[in-house]
Formats: sequence, C-alpha cells, structure tokens
Amino acid sequence: MQKNYHVNESNLHLIYRGCDLEEFNAVPLNEEWKDAWFKEFPQTKNKIILNLPGRITNWKGIESFIDLFSKIDTSKFHGIIPGPVARNKNSYFNSLNKLIKHKNLSAHLTFCGSRSDIANVYKISDIVMNLSSKPEPFGRTIIEAAACGTNVMGWDRGGVKESINAINPVGLVEYGKVDGLAKQIDQVLATSPPKSIPDQFTKECLVNATINIYQLALSKAS
Repeated sequence: MQKNYHVNESNLHLIYRGCDLEEFNAVPLNEEWKDAWFKEFPQTKNKIILNLPGRITNWKGIESFIDLFSKIDTSKFHGIIPGPVARNKNSYFNSLNKLIKHKNLSAHLTFCGSRSDIANVYKISDIVMNLSSKPEPFGRTIIEAAACGTNVMGWDRGGVKESINAINPVGLVEYGKVDGLAKQIDQVLATSPPKSIPDQFTKECLVNATINIYQLALSKAS
C-alpha cells in the first residue's frame, strides 16, 4: 500500500478476516454425526486424520500433501482432502488420482468432495493443514479449524504464518520442506489443541473494527 499507492502509514488499518464462532467452535461432535462419518469413510477410523481442505486446484499444495504420505507411517495416518472439483478441474483431479495410485497411497488418501458440514470435518481431524504453493493473503481454513479446537500446520509465510504464529508456532514449517513437515507432525500432536482463536480473528472483531474505521472517516469528513 505504501509503495504502490503512497498511503501514509497513519491511514492504514489492518483488519483480519473474521471467523464466525457460532458456526466454528469447539462444541464436541455428536455421536450420530461421527457414526455417519465413519460409515461413509471407514478408512479413517482409528487413524490420525490429517486434513487438507480446499477446492481442487493446482496451487493448494495437494501434491505436497500427497508427498507427505510417502514420508510418514501410513499405518497410523489417513489423509482427507475435502473440497469441490469444478468442471474445468477434472483433468487436474484425474492427474492427482494417478499420482496417488503411482505412489501406492490409494488406501491412505481420500478426496471427500464438497462438504456442507466442514466445521465437523475440522473437528474429526487431528491436524488441519494449509500447504498452498502461493502465499495465502489470509488462509481462512486455518482460523476456522483452530476455532473448532483442531491443531493446525502450514508453511512459514504469508497470512498462514501470521495466523499459526498467533495460535501455535510449532505448526509452522519452512516452505516446501515436506520432510520437515513430516518430522513436525509428532510435535504438533504433542501440544494441546487450541481452545479457540485470538480475538483479532473473530467476526465480531472484524465488524467492530470496520465500523470504527467508517466512523473515523465520517468524523474527519465533518
């Protein structure tokens, strides 16, 4: 903002995207939902569930997530990838399935499709990851998952770095270092899951801060 638009620093205000704690919270899963989940995805039962949520597109880091499963004990872990596949992404989706098959990981990774119950999918997971190959400006899934009481991991850059650093810095790994990601999992699992998220990441904070800026602008205009 300062370099391209020459805005005075005193006129800059940072407001994080807000998470709705009525939808994303640490209220325990009910048994009925869990039974339905394990009926649909029995391969995840009694496994440590690693979750990479997001639409199926080539910058979300899905290849890194697949590579991760070549470096960890797949008898202990199962990976899930909940997210929609757009019609123009079918070719890419098929290439991912071929890659998984080539690495003999078909029994250890599951595409879950689009989910309307994503808060519960966060809760059933042991770690939610963001491995985008482009620096995320924010990385909403990390905040939502942490609000649901789930541990989070991601690359040490962009908005993901800011959010994970405020939640649990142990979850940060140098960009592209899949070996480091694999080694760090046990450390993350050994830490207490977040009980909620810092106030600056809540929808309430977003709304109040936005209103305050409008009021400030109005007061200056008058």
